[in-house]
Amino acid sequence: MTWNTSEGIIAVDNQQPSYGAYRVYYPNDFLYALNEDVVITDKNGEHEMNTCVFECTQDSFMYRVNNSLTDFHYRFHRARPIRIRMTSDLVNPNEEGTPSITGCTLLTEKKDGEETYKIKSYTLGYIR
Repeated sequence: MTWNTSEGIIAVDNQQPSYGAYRVYYPNDFLYALNEDVVITDKNGEHEMNTCVFECTQDSFMYRVNNSLTDFHYRFHRARPIRIRMTSDLVNPNEEGTPSITGCTLLTEKKDGEETYKIKSYTLGYIR
């Protein structure tokens, strides 16, 4: 399944000062991710590059965002967005029951309040 930002399927949140956030909701029959690919572009929509995402945890989040040497930062038209999984209680706090993974947030670098690269599309291969 592929999500494209041009189709408005991925919600974009630009409220954070140091990173852009793209929220993706998984299909209801999602069970397990097999592969994830993302196409990034520079802030002008040029220099497309196929890359993969980096699975991030609470422990590694600040390291990835604050360390200028990580591949999260856009250099020479290359970068890897950070993926943070969302559970149903994060998506909808009023939902009852056991939390299940229902989507993710893809984070991109910002400098001076502007994204240095953007996500053009996100492709997820998964088991139902």
